Amino acid sequence: MAWSHDGQRLATGNADRTVQVWELSGDSVTLKGHAKAVTAVGWEQAESWEHAAAGTAPRVASASWDGTVRVWQQEEGLWKCRGLLRASPNNDPVRAVSWRPSRARQTAANAIGYAYDAAQLASAGADGTPI
Repeated sequence: MAWSHDGQRLATGNADRTVQVWELSGDSVTLKGHAKAVTAVGWEQAESWEHAAAGTAPRVASASWDGTVRVWQQEEGLWKCRGLLRASPNNDPVRAVSWRPSRARQTAANAIGYAYDAAQLASAGADGTPI
């Protein structure tokens, strides 16, 4: 579970393979696409919200036991998967997800991380091999 950095949304990862995004108004939307339980969610950092100037919403990433991370973004009222990454060739489960706040090196076991622009990915799986 993770609050967006502006405090306007709450995302939850669920055992039913979905991500739920809750608005402060009480409205919610269910995001579908993972093949197994969602283990973690993380919102894009506030400092990277150049989207605000463009009128687009921040992104949320979801990690899953299916070995993937999906990046979701709301456009014109609809949530869409804007990125799909496989964490390892062995389909090892992804247990954590995090947007990287700087270009500093980051290492974590069974985790995956993105730079603000989603152009960089760091991953370390159960086999201990960083990507």
